[in-house]
Amino acid sequence: MYHRMQDTASPSSSPLDEIYLERQYASLPLLGLLLALGLGLPLAILADLRSGGQWHDTLPVYALIVAVQAGLLLTFGRFSVSLNAERLRWSFGWMGWPRGQVLLADIQRVAPTRTRWTEGWGIRATRNGMLYNLRGLQAVQLTLSDGRTVRIGCSEPAALVNLLAPRLGNRPGTGR
Repeated sequence: MYHRMQDTASPSSSPLDEIYLERQYASLPLLGLLLALGLGLPLAILADLRSGGQWHDTLPVYALIVAVQAGLLLTFGRFSVSLNAERLRWSFGWMGWPRGQVLLADIQRVAPTRTRWTEGWGIRATRNGMLYNLRGLQAVQLTLSDGRTVRIGCSEPAALVNLLAPRLGNRPGTGR
């Protein structure tokens, strides 16, 4: 996990400078599963060859498996959350997609929260609003001015709430 906060009192800071940046990486079990499936490809080809099969007949299937694995890893292998003076952003993967953002002016309330293990990881529509999370159960809950609720997974929700709240003109967990 990569985590960075910086002091915004610097005279050279601009509104687009990141105040907070956290990067989470996929858990070892998920990476292990993808690796095991990836190693299974050459083993399956070898087994097919040993049994007298025509490997070129099944190569498109094996190539599809590898392409799906690479796509999943590129898309869900990393989760980033960043904050600047104007907006909170989050994105999955090394390509930055899928992603989302919210202007700080659109946030009515912010509070640390915990997700349920049954809500899982990834992008989920839950009974408590949208959830964007890669790992762990800790998150920041945002109540937006249009009434929607968004939860963003992070390893230190209190730190992010403490950075967000003063920029919203409210105390953590309270409305304006």
